[in-house]
Amino acid sequence: HRRTAAPPHRRRTMYRRCLPALSASHGSYNWSLGLTSVSSSTVIASSSAAWTLLLSVGLLGEHLTLTKLLGVLLCWAGNALTVMGDGDGDGGGDGGGSVPAPPAAPPSTAMAAPLLGDSLCLFSSLMYACYTVAIRYYAPQDMALFFGLLGR
Repeated sequence: HRRTAAPPHRRRTMYRRCLPALSASHGSYNWSLGLTSVSSSTVIASSSAAWTLLLSVGLLGEHLTLTKLLGVLLCWAGNALTVMGDGDGDGGGDGGGSVPAPPAAPPSTAMAAPLLGDSLCLFSSLMYACYTVAIRYYAPQDMALFFGLLGR
């Protein structure tokens, strides 16, 4: 059975409802990077997996399964290992890499407002979760079409 494309009015609705959340997500994340540490932004951004799971269960009625929960936990564990591996802040866990670490940012610009940066990063992860759940809600059959037209 061949799937048909969504009618134009449905596609416009998908774009109007999904793209603002994506724009807010990217914009707030980029803004946050100048205000907080990379480690903080990495860990906070990984929370989007949990927000997506919660929103999918609450708004779409998806079932919370052990597999989905395990996937979120593994995502967070991987990010925690990344942060722990970079504990000395030089860009690598053992310092034996062939690429030298970039110079540190001046104190006046590095982590200028960590609370604001962390808040923006959390907002970004929530907006990304809203975006992914909105895509699933508005385009469950038209995912290839949606992403195909997204870049034009």
